[in-house]
This record gives sequence, structure tokens and C-alpha cells, in this order.
Amino acid sequence: MAKVGNSGYSSEPHLHVHAIEHDNKRDYFNGTSVPITFNGNYLKRNDLLFNQTLIFR
Repeated sequence: MAKVGNSGYSSEPHLHVHAIEHDNKRDYFNGTSVPITFNGNYLKRNDLLFNQTLIFR
């Protein structure tokens, strides 16, 4: 589930992603962080994707 919007000090709508592996099925929001890739790339903070292509690092 995700929501995209513009709030606070952001200049445009954006999405924050955090991937976790569930350690306890009853506690959905807690777990171990796991790395994820987009189009084979591990992302770093403030990387910018467009149509699944890394356009800014």
C-alpha cells in the first residue's frame, strides 16, 4: 500500500519506499529491513527514477 502526495517541504509529489521481511506476521509494520532493486539497481538516498530508469544519482 502506498500514497503519493505533496506535503511539508517537498517541491513535488514523491513516494518513500521501505522494504521489510516480516519477522512476526501479526505485527505488520515491524520486521527486518531488506535491500530492494529497481531494474537491477540498488538505490541510494535521493536517487531519482523515471519509468524504472535511474535518471539522477
